[in-house]
Amino acid sequence: MALPDRLETTTTPDWLLGFTALFLLLRSVVAIGELIAPPQVIDRVKWRTAEDGIKESMKTRKPAFFYFTLQKCPACDQIKSTTFSDKRIAAFLEKHFVPIQVRQYRVEQDGDCRPFENKRAVELYKYYYSSPEIAVVAPIMLRTERPVGYSALRVSWGINRQEIIDRMQEGREWQPEPEGPGQVHWVSLANLEAEKKETGKLPLYFFMKARDFHCDRVRSEIFNDDDIAKIIDEKYLPVMMVDHSLLNRKDDSKMQELVERFDIHEYPCTVIADDRGENPLYLYGAPGKDTCKSFIERAEAKLRKNAAKTSK
Repeated sequence: MALPDRLETTTTPDWLLGFTALFLLLRSVVAIGELIAPPQVIDRVKWRTAEDGIKESMKTRKPAFFYFTLQKCPACDQIKSTTFSDKRIAAFLEKHFVPIQVRQYRVEQDGDCRPFENKRAVELYKYYYSSPEIAVVAPIMLRTERPVGYSALRVSWGINRQEIIDRMQEGREWQPEPEGPGQVHWVSLANLEAEKKETGKLPLYFFMKARDFHCDRVRSEIFNDDDIAKIIDEKYLPVMMVDHSLLNRKDDSKMQELVERFDIHEYPCTVIADDRGENPLYLYGAPGKDTCKSFIERAEAKLRKNAAKTSK
């Protein structure tokens, strides 16, 4: 088959070239506009202020869902666009939590500084040092002087939408047992020696970190158990030792001495020692009620038996 002397070529119509150029020009204008003024994302969550939200949580018994955010924060804006703009997530929050937004404002260059929305927000923010951050707090904890001192969970920089959903589900299902007659009656460290002389009981130390989910779970579930509380009240002088390093607060020097003496390197940790504060027995982590109960029941007899052998 012979080829023609000249191959015919197709050309793009002028109207199509003009349309393409116009489209690219308009798209460039839109892109520049988005850089200058990003499109507004709808936040579908019905946020409460700190004061109103805490009152509502205590009244309805719903956990408080604290969202600590910062003005002009890219990570905060990302969470808003990927998570809080979702109707289903907003509905889930409204059904199972009391959503509370605590907003911190940046200092403006003209000196007009409005760092927090109100005084209550200032008090809450003392225990959080990053934005964005999320904490689910049970109503029982809102009655304390530091309502977010021990949060059920925390989410900080780098979180994604699915992680927030998973944590929301976890926070909804987690609830500390209510305070009642079965709660352990903690002894202050300052009164421990006098109590030991008066009662002859052995000291039981519970070392925990502030704002740690597992520590707070042991505190609320294990030490609020009626059987465990009864055993402790009969045999021991319980002392709660809280490490506030996550809150950038300096702990009591006596607590530091105990941490070094018992070589505490993991939290939570329950330590039972003899009447001289020696020969400690350890229970690390959150092993469950049965294991904890067995440890507490047997520790006193074991320590007194060892003390009797030593005295012979």
